[in-house]
Amino acid sequence: MQRWKYVLTEVLTGLWRNVTMTIAMIITMAVSLTMLGASLLLYLQVNDMRDFYYDKIEVSIFLKSDITADQRSGLQNDLQNDPLVQSVIYESKDQAYQRFQTQFRDAPDLVAATKPDSLPESFRVKLKDPKKVQALSDEFRSRDGISEIVDQQELLKKVFAILGALPITVRTMYSRGEATVAE
Repeated sequence: MQRWKYVLTEVLTGLWRNVTMTIAMIITMAVSLTMLGASLLLYLQVNDMRDFYYDKIEVSIFLKSDITADQRSGLQNDLQNDPLVQSVIYESKDQAYQRFQTQFRDAPDLVAATKPDSLPESFRVKLKDPKKVQALSDEFRSRDGISEIVDQQELLKKVFAILGALPITVRTMYSRGEATVAE
């Protein structure tokens, strides 16, 4: 018992004599643990967001401005009857412009600079299996009247690649000691 009392007394005396180092050590540990915890939370949140958004992926099939009514209706029928497709929504130029105005209502200069005719007609296609985007794209890419097929999954991959890199960067800084307050 006497020995533990002596050790505890010496530890407390040493900490008291080096108050600055003790405070620096406490701050360093607090900052390091906070960054590690934030990195872990960010990593988990990015995975949850990825799962949430990948289930809502749509393929946008933008139509050429000179598409005929027969081409449009034939394309719509083929999309609706395709076994990969869950649902198809046609969006006219006016509907596209209204949606554009709603999405960018916080940027009135952009909305004012965009003419209603500049947005193309499109089909918004939801797939039964979001991983089959390439098969659908290969099947319809060469069809008459189609200007472009945009896979939202590719856009999301870029966003999640950036978000996914943040926890790695924080962990790397933590492991190298760059995330400390005092050296």
